[in-house]
Amino acid sequence: MIEKYGENELGDFLHDDLKEKRYLIVLDGVWSCADWDFLAIVSSNDPNCLGNVFLDGSNDSRLLLTTRYKDVALHVFLDADRERYPPDLKELGEEMVDKCKGLPLAIVVLRGLLSRNMSHTEWKQVHDNISAYLAKEGEMGVMAMLNLSYIDLPHYLKPCFLHLSLFPEDYVISSRKLLLLWTAEGFVLEQDDQRMKYVAEVYLNELINRKWIQVVRMSVNAKVMECRVHDLVRELAIEKAKEQNFIGTNIADPPPSSTSSSLFSSKSRRRSIYSDFERASQLDFIAKCFKVLRVLDLEGLKIECLPSMIGELIHLRYLGLRHTGLKMLPPSIGNLRSFQTLEINNLRQVSNVIRKIKNMRYLYMEGQEEDVPLQIHTLQNLQILSGITFNQWIKNDSSNLTCLEKLKLEGKCEVEGAVFSNSISKLPSLKSLYLKASDELSIPPLAINSCLHLSKLDIKGHMQKLLETVEFSPNLTQLTLEASRLGCDPMPVLEKQPKLLILRLRANAHLGMKMQVSANGFPQLKVLQLSELQGLTELNIGKGAMPWLKQLQIHKRVNILGFIGLLKLVELNIIGQPFPIMMYGFWPDWHLILGIKEGT
Repeated sequence: MIEKYGENELGDFLHDDLKEKRYLIVLDGVWSCADWDFLAIVSSNDPNCLGNVFLDGSNDSRLLLTTRYKDVALHVFLDADRERYPPDLKELGEEMVDKCKGLPLAIVVLRGLLSRNMSHTEWKQVHDNISAYLAKEGEMGVMAMLNLSYIDLPHYLKPCFLHLSLFPEDYVISSRKLLLLWTAEGFVLEQDDQRMKYVAEVYLNELINRKWIQVVRMSVNAKVMECRVHDLVRELAIEKAKEQNFIGTNIADPPPSSTSSSLFSSKSRRRSIYSDFERASQLDFIAKCFKVLRVLDLEGLKIECLPSMIGELIHLRYLGLRHTGLKMLPPSIGNLRSFQTLEINNLRQVSNVIRKIKNMRYLYMEGQEEDVPLQIHTLQNLQILSGITFNQWIKNDSSNLTCLEKLKLEGKCEVEGAVFSNSISKLPSLKSLYLKASDELSIPPLAINSCLHLSKLDIKGHMQKLLETVEFSPNLTQLTLEASRLGCDPMPVLEKQPKLLILRLRANAHLGMKMQVSANGFPQLKVLQLSELQGLTELNIGKGAMPWLKQLQIHKRVNILGFIGLLKLVELNIIGQPFPIMMYGFWPDWHLILGIKEGT
């Protein structure tokens, strides 16, 4: 049939046949720039151009072209971004890429250098410099180029970059902790607490954009959760930190001799000590000799007690004690008037010294004993409280915690629902609430509609009943229910949350066999996770429901009705498959190709 058409007739036939359909067409192996121009949609005005046969993508259709040829890829790149990269930069760019000799890190660093809008003169300066640097062989050339990129760093980012030298090779860094450390170190040039957290994230993202930091894991809302540093980048950070007396020898890896002189060198400008070394003999010495210490991170160091002299470190802002085995805090810690962050777990005795630390901002205390009393109602500047028990919480007057933004409670939940809801309603700044009940006890009935800023809610544990629609915060954007054991379908309530973006139902959050999403339900939802719902066999999606859904995780055995109406779906994660499936287009029978059951 096709053979009887001429070229123009074939184009008309394809255009008419496809105009009412959604499709993904893959043309693999474009050999030349002329072939690209013939296929291109954007750049060609030729009515005979094959690209004009296809629609403009407004119906979510896609045309995917691939090539192995550098000149074609460069042609496409310049064609798509001609205004940002004018022709006079093309030759300079090609020469610089050639000088990278195919080394991935060198190309990545070059990209970071040229990522800002730069003039021809600035490109020429980079070109001339890297020509000299990359004349060296292998890693030496890359290190020289990294040095050039370091010189280009703005002054406010250099301390943050040098700080990366403290982490071990290939270490996965928690971004939450990294930002806390930068703030405690005084690297973030802001006074206001809210502004400081924002600026710290800006610093992190800028170092990522400049390719100094690699992203390891991101949240579904594109927030960096974990990161790491390339080995060569870390070597440069160590070299520069030593040159500038930014740090002394890392306490985690002291030299076999002359430990005291190099470890505690008075020439070092840093006022911080980090350690994951398994000995604590220097703690008394630290308390005696480092009176201006701002950060003391002892995570992983096995210690039985802290010296009482730690209370004399009046400039201390951050104390990291996770996984140390420490059972009790010394009373002298209440003297730390600049203290802002404490991270500790599995305490067995907690003196009420914490209530004296008026400047405390961040308190992480996972794994506490149920019967250990803890007074926190005096901490009026507290912003994050994580890991205390329900019983500890309810014994405090929450009305003083007006700055609290994030609250995580766990343990036995033997609290009356009305009393608990009242304690939560007194937190005007609350943005994130995490509740985890142990054993077979239920999460108490909860009403959070008075928490106008609450955007994230995580509940793990049996729920006596789901909140009513009007009991949710009106600004809720993320909701996770786990092990809730709800008998009734939660969708009729949840689909009415107008701003909900992310919904996770896990580990028998719902015990029923069917779920029904009504027509036009979940108007803003972008991520839906239905995992380990052992009884679920059918999901019915009404017409117009979840119009913005981009990610879906679901078990393969579930029959799905109305699935092809999810026009914006990008990622499908089928439980039991080793990797997610990326969807760049739709076709009528794609669910059959993937082995998904589509109900009728």
